[in-house]
Amino acid sequence: MYISFISNLVKKIITLILLLFLSITPAHCVIVYQGSGIILSEVNNGWDINNDGLLDLEVLTPSLTIINSKIQFISTSGSFLGLANLNTGFNLPSFSASGYQSVFATGIPFFLGNNPVSNHFSLDVPGYIGFRYNEDFNNLQNTTYGWARVTFQSDSLAIHQWAYNDSPGASINVGQIPEPSSASLALLALCFAGLAKRRKS
Repeated sequence: MYISFISNLVKKIITLILLLFLSITPAHCVIVYQGSGIILSEVNNGWDINNDGLLDLEVLTPSLTIINSKIQFISTSGSFLGLANLNTGFNLPSFSASGYQSVFATGIPFFLGNNPVSNHFSLDVPGYIGFRYNEDFNNLQNTTYGWARVTFQSDSLAIHQWAYNDSPGASINVGQIPEPSSASLALLALCFAGLAKRRKS
């Protein structure tokens, strides 16, 4: 009797929490995360940031000079030479309050010789870059912000993973990844309910 009461109570609490979560959660998760990286090199000279089959960043080798870009990177100096190595938790796009400026990247190399163009990065040491993405920067209302974890290597740039907020103008913290979806939480709730039912029987 007591066990049955506790079991029903647990199921009701889980259902209530789930309904509350669904009522306040947006219909889709706005943080888009890509965990399988790419390497910009002589073999692969482009970056498709949103996986739509079109290159959003193209480079010439061997200096990886940017020739076409829908991406602007965050700089400490207003120059690509100051390409910022950001700390995790750094909030984008509020970089202006911390002295960071956006710099348009077209026609600028990632490397000078075999060294990173920015003195904020060292070879073979991972770091984080911040960026903003737009199909047309003449219309800044459609700008989205994101981060990427990268490593400058002697002849390539490894982009390990990246994420962006697909809601134009919305912020994202460096290192931030999507929270569990409501579908995942619903599945978790069903698992709990199943365990409670099994215990009852």
